[in-house]
Amino acid sequence: MEHINLNVYRLRLPNSYLMHLEYEVEAILGDKLSGKKKGNRRMFRVQWAGFGPESDSWVSEADLRNSLELKREYLTKLGLD
Repeated sequence: MEHINLNVYRLRLPNSYLMHLEYEVEAILGDKLSGKKKGNRRMFRVQWAGFGPESDSWVSEADLRNSLELKREYLTKLGLD
């Protein structure tokens, strides 16, 4: 641990320590438009790999940036591309 100033310390964590869990989208189950104040934006209902249906959630298009192929396939299937 390194003391930077009165209120700040820098910690050195082991490389094996996971700071952020990474979740993988298994499937896109649905979509909806939301956000009346700033214009409509598309939200997607996703199923997470390794989790049951109780963990399905709505995410924005930006949240799907690592699942572009799944998003493209979903939109093409519905004729929304």
